[in-house]
Amino acid sequence: GNIFENDYTVQIYNKSTFIYQFLSGITLTPLSLLLFCQKTRSSALLKITLFIAAIFFIIRFLRGIIIIVNTSKSNQPYLLYYIAALELVPLIILWKLLIA
Repeated sequence: GNIFENDYTVQIYNKSTFIYQFLSGITLTPLSLLLFCQKTRSSALLKITLFIAAIFFIIRFLRGIIIIVNTSKSNQPYLLYYIAALELVPLIILWKLLIA
């Protein structure tokens, strides 16, 4: 909020992110425990868990973009670059580290 002087936008974005993280935690915790406690490893359950996690991330990211576009008072492309740098670049780095 201090960089772009949009405290209201940042508050809404933080609340939205918290809600999606809370819901994904409630949804993914039982699936993770089930994966951990199984005697035989189920690749189908792992794929379902990863798919649900990806859906939550995509929805959270798109919701953040919608919040920024609708409530931002400053230059919107800079805000989108800022969010993309904080959300996408760490995932790309993590992906590269996991593949290598």
